[in-house]
Amino acid sequence: MKFLRKATVVEAIQVSELIRCAGNDWKALPEWIRAIYDSDEPKTGIVFTPDSVYIQTPRGRITGDPGEWIVMKDGEISSVKADVFEKHYDPEPLP
Repeated sequence: MKFLRKATVVEAIQVSELIRCAGNDWKALPEWIRAIYDSDEPKTGIVFTPDSVYIQTPRGRITGDPGEWIVMKDGEISSVKADVFEKHYDPEPLP
């Protein structure tokens, strides 16, 4: 049996860009990343280091290293390796 992966628009940012923005230009971070950082939820948070980003979600901790992508899809956050991201995601066409 063959299956077709459903086309879904996701929000994503590469970890190296996320770390750069966190240190230099907080307002350049995607709104959904800032919302995680500012959240009052007890099991939610984000920590930036020079080499990684750690995101605590209600489902567990996500670690992102430079080159990887942090992806928000249907309200769920995940870390995706660069080669997998490039294989499965294309930029959304501009209207």
